Amino acid sequence: MLTRRLGLSDEDGRIAVALGIGAGIGAIFAAPLGGAVLAASITYRDDFDYRSLLPGFITSGTAYAVLGAFLGFDPLFGYIDAEYRFERAWPLLWFVVIGLVAAAVGYLYARIFHASVALTRRLPGGSVIKPTVGGLLVGLLGLLIPQILSSGYGWAQLAADRGSLMSIPLWIIVVLPIAKIIATSLSIGTGGSGGLFGPGIVIGAFVGAAVWRLGELSGIPGVPTHRESSWWWA
Repeated sequence: MLTRRLGLSDEDGRIAVALGIGAGIGAIFAAPLGGAVLAASITYRDDFDYRSLLPGFITSGTAYAVLGAFLGFDPLFGYIDAEYRFERAWPLLWFVVIGLVAAAVGYLYARIFHASVALTRRLPGGSVIKPTVGGLLVGLLGLLIPQILSSGYGWAQLAADRGSLMSIPLWIIVVLPIAKIIATSLSIGTGGSGGLFGPGIVIGAFVGAAVWRLGELSGIPGVPTHRESSWWWA
């Protein structure tokens, strides 16, 4: 609406919409840098708009500052380890491992979601029947893995604490990222209401948790243990 009132071109209007989305995400999830990157990529499926990146940092940072001025600047999932200090470089190697695994899972997330959307369009049924069937399938999957239901932020919070994480069965931690991808695709991909950013947080949290649990279980050298572990995968 503002783009029309201001007489902006279609290209500038598209950028303005992307900046607004990125600013909202950056403020709500207390991730201004992530909001800026989202603004530069959300209007494209397989590309990146570098022209939106710098304005995205400004709009997302401003939105985060305004929201924080009223609600505070505490992290979304609290402080994982407020006393942590970066003193050794070797954990960076494990950050690379987590980054590569997370990138692969993120790519799988996008592929499965877009495949579910394409499949839904070819299936018979209206805009009510399709998401209803998708919700039914999510409910059945939730009977097996209840952690996929709702936002999942509570489970992500538990995964950030070593004691809570160790109480979750290993197979749940390993399977949950894929199960959450499937549940999101079945619900939103079939026409349901919701977003993809929130589930991505839960998926990423358990990808990191799975890498750590499997690494510790395998006895791989250099995997942080005990007190170090709480900040390592978060």
